[in-house]
Amino acid sequence: MMQLYNFLEEDFFNQLREQMQAPLIDESELPYNAQITYAELFDLVSGQELEIDQLEIDGHLFYHKGILVSLYIQDVYKDSLPKLHIALCKTLQEMKNGGRLQRYMTSCATHRHREIRLGKLSAGNSFELVKRQLDVCQNCLHKISWQGFGWHIEKQKRIEISKTFDLNAFYRNYQAQFYEDFIKNLPQQGQNLPINDYSLAWKSISYDYRKSKNWCCEQCGKDCQHQRGELHTHHINGLKHDNRLINLRALCYRCHAAQPFHVHLKKKVGLLR
Repeated sequence: MMQLYNFLEEDFFNQLREQMQAPLIDESELPYNAQITYAELFDLVSGQELEIDQLEIDGHLFYHKGILVSLYIQDVYKDSLPKLHIALCKTLQEMKNGGRLQRYMTSCATHRHREIRLGKLSAGNSFELVKRQLDVCQNCLHKISWQGFGWHIEKQKRIEISKTFDLNAFYRNYQAQFYEDFIKNLPQQGQNLPINDYSLAWKSISYDYRKSKNWCCEQCGKDCQHQRGELHTHHINGLKHDNRLINLRALCYRCHAAQPFHVHLKKKVGLLR
């Protein structure tokens, strides 16, 4: 395998960086978790259906690939909206012990609006997809003693806390760095997420990038000079509109097909049987 050039060892580039007053970025400061790609993160904001056993539990809180998440049951009936769960509370533990745990929708969104499927018994058990603002489970609040929450508090006050729970404050308290780096920059409820599609100048960007790599695959070193169509420009984080150089990589067809979530390419090069 070809050894990639280490520009940090080149005096010319280090001097140029100093003249530009551009400090080196520590990987720990990047606005994403090494366990998860940006594409997966956007999916998690929208909501992802998972078994509870697929989640990590740390300090009674739920994490998916290192990201703090909330849970709720999506399929309900009109007279009973689900609660938003933020911890392994008494309710979830009892369901788990009784073997009654269902698949949950998980999300790292910082608002309490969630898509739910409202069942209609009178219409042959059909479901209507709607958005509703959910109250946070009081057992969860008690489990983590959120801002002193407990059963000693007057019932009406407990209900008010459940209905006005601020997920932004929750993230700032338990995953502050992630919140500061990423979540606060995400479109919130009522805003549109950027469309994950190629920019209008993508053909030019891709050509220039592959040319800068001398038409060689950055992973296996294959020379594609005489078959330039065999060399692709890959988006590392899965976001097709993120054309920063740090997010691009020139890969031959086979190496590109071997990347996560590229099954469609694997089929074309015969990597799947």
